[in-house]
Amino acid sequence: MTDQKDSKKKKNGRRAYLNDFKLQDNGEYIYKGTIYRFKGDWQQCRKTLWTLCAVLAVLVIAGGLLPSAGMMNAFYVILPYLGEAVTAALLIYAVCKLTKGDGNIREYIYVKTFERFREYFMMLFIFSVMCLIGEILCLIITKNIGKLLFSVIFMILQVFVFGIASALNRHSQAMSFKKMKSE
Repeated sequence: MTDQKDSKKKKNGRRAYLNDFKLQDNGEYIYKGTIYRFKGDWQQCRKTLWTLCAVLAVLVIAGGLLPSAGMMNAFYVILPYLGEAVTAALLIYAVCKLTKGDGNIREYIYVKTFERFREYFMMLFIFSVMCLIGEILCLIITKNIGKLLFSVIFMILQVFVFGIASALNRHSQAMSFKKMKSE
């Protein structure tokens, strides 16, 4: 009875993917689970993903460095910006983890990275729009004309963040993988 519980727990736990590694006679572990093979030019796909992620990182960091009216004292701009920065960092980490190989991605990596892209994109869309609306509201409420130039630049950066997230979304939707069993 306890053996069944242990095996069930082992299969359904957080580290269930470890069951896909088999011990060889020489003491090394080899992956025997499902592999997702990218259909298409993997190098071009990686290059596009990395370029878009680099642009996203630059835009998000630049937005945080600007002394716009909302970023200086409005929680309703700062909090969405923090959400945007964290989501961008999670997305960039997932892209790096997905693309570090040769186009043959193990199932547990595929599930933890590629299948979560849409969630990251949606959160980036929402946070960038919230930052944009918050900055506009801050300008209307505070009438801080002294920071108008920085606020306009910040709003333009938020539009670009939205655009880059949209481009990443389109690119990831065009990506396709073939599910196959490991050799």
